[in-house]
Amino acid sequence: MLYVVDDRAFLTLDDAMQNEAVEQLRAEGRGALSDAKQTFEAEGVAVETELRRGDPGEEILDYAGDADVDLVVMGTRRGDFQNSMLGSVSREVVTSADVPVLTVSLTDDE
Repeated sequence: MLYVVDDRAFLTLDDAMQNEAVEQLRAEGRGALSDAKQTFEAEGVAVETELRRGDPGEEILDYAGDADVDLVVMGTRRGDFQNSMLGSVSREVVTSADVPVLTVSLTDDE
């Protein structure tokens, strides 16, 4: 299970502000990974987690290669005006991955 902290929006901040913002996102990522791991392990599924920082599409593709994964599963949020289109990160992964990619449409309720 991979969580990527997208730090691109903070590149214009000074170092202290950038570090604070990124650390807050890293804490959220650690929490999300921990919660998901507990959920899966309660159902008997072994889970490995990793937290990365950078461009989400690139990091997902790099991780898929590094971890020799067989399938990438990722959520995608669709805007009302483009229901038939994937999000930009999903689109990048779907079109560039060397392995199959399964996208799951998420709603605001999920």
